[in-house]
Amino acid sequence: MQGLKFASDGRENIIVSYSDRERKGIDLVVPEVLGSGTVTAVGFGAFRDCDGLNSIVLPNTITTIGGSAFRGCKNLTAAVLSNATHSIASNSFSDCPRLKSVTLPSTIRHIDDNSFVNCPEFTDLIITDMRKAPFEKRRFVIACKNEHRRWVYIRACLWYFDFDSMRKFDNEYNIVTSFDDQFNIAVYRLIDPEQLSEKMRQDYTKAVIAAIPRLIAEDDVERLYLAGHAGCLLPDRIDEYIDIAGKLKGECIAYLLQYKNDAFGIKEKDFTL
Repeated sequence: MQGLKFASDGRENIIVSYSDRERKGIDLVVPEVLGSGTVTAVGFGAFRDCDGLNSIVLPNTITTIGGSAFRGCKNLTAAVLSNATHSIASNSFSDCPRLKSVTLPSTIRHIDDNSFVNCPEFTDLIITDMRKAPFEKRRFVIACKNEHRRWVYIRACLWYFDFDSMRKFDNEYNIVTSFDDQFNIAVYRLIDPEQLSEKMRQDYTKAVIAAIPRLIAEDDVERLYLAGHAGCLLPDRIDEYIDIAGKLKGECIAYLLQYKNDAFGIKEKDFTL
């Protein structure tokens, strides 16, 4: 494939560099075979600082991701790793400020704790369940601001596939301090409440309800919609929220009025901005 450079022993190939760096908007799907050999690894720094790379899909022959392999790819938003991947080395995806989604297999066994340093948008971890075919994918939301917490949440998500339990994931929540992380994780668990205990349901609900005035103040309609979808816009508070949003004259007021009408069957007839 054009741009991919590899080292080979005649049977297996390791990607060592990518030369087609001037092109913008690259959505790269790496083939299983380069030359006459199977691609088995992404080598150290192979795609480092490749600003044109938007997304990467690796073949299911690759087992390891080398150190700094995708480090500094400033426009990388999504990475789909091989179902055979068992190791992600140090700084593999560090300094990728737009990286949001990573897909990896449930059978992966080593992820270096600084593999995703300085990836502030990384919130969507999609894990392919390799326990039996057909392989299904499960989405997890992870903490994204604190580097160590992100790594702990990744490990907690993988723990699910070994023990069929969300307990470890939920247990980590009490240590999360970032507002963004608290909201993202809480609303995710309320919308997808598999094995959610009553105590954690209450904790997550309190966190989302506490965030609502701030969401309205920041005119964050997208997150306000998620709060509504999670059932956290309560009937005894909805008029208070409408009043706050009406004074601020942002976009949230329209959503809140519609939500009140749809959820509670009460139509606001005389409200004016």
